[in-house]
Amino acid sequence: MSQNQFSYRPEGSGRYDEGMKVVVLAKPGRRTEQVAWDGGQLVASVNAPPRDGAANRRLEKMLAESLGTSKREVRVIKGHTARHKTVEVALDQTAFAAAVAALPRVPAQQPLF
Repeated sequence: MSQNQFSYRPEGSGRYDEGMKVVVLAKPGRRTEQVAWDGGQLVASVNAPPRDGAANRRLEKMLAESLGTSKREVRVIKGHTARHKTVEVALDQTAFAAAVAALPRVPAQQPLF
């Protein structure tokens, strides 16, 4: 197996040993859903409530759709109960950069003074 391929576990559960690790700011319970890029992190507004993992499951599905990969290749690996999460995505850097380039950008904050 070459270094650029992802190694999957034999049971086919969709869990993997390698992938891009990305910081995501999750905003659960929102009216509208969107995934956007804010410099060094993804920002995801999710309409699912932050109860019983519903928001995390919806977040994984939204990220998969936005990044052009399957849901089983996206998983929250850290921060299950926090707003800032670490998510692993089974994409190489080139594919990830291309997918992020197509995402909307979070508008810059205006200075207070």
